Amino acid sequence: MKPSRTCEQLGLCQRRNPSCKGCSWTLAPNVVEGPFRRQRFAWFKRNKGRIFLWSMVALQLLWVCLLFGFALGYTGVLNG
Repeated sequence: MKPSRTCEQLGLCQRRNPSCKGCSWTLAPNVVEGPFRRQRFAWFKRNKGRIFLWSMVALQLLWVCLLFGFALGYTGVLNG
C-alpha cells in the first residue's frame, strides 16, 4: 500500500491526528481565510424590497377581486 502524501505535499491541511509538522487547518493557504459562518436568510435580505412590493400588489389584487365579486353578487348578476 502506498503511503499517503503529507499536508505539505498536497498544499492543504488534511486534519490528521497527530497533525503534520507546521500544519494548521486552512482551506487554501494564503487564498481563503476561514472558517466561515453561513448567513441565514441571505436571499430574503437581498430581496426584501421586491418581496414587499409583490405582496402589496397581491393584496391589492385580492381586494379588487373581493369588491368586484361582492358587487356582482349584490346586483344579482350572478343569479340572473
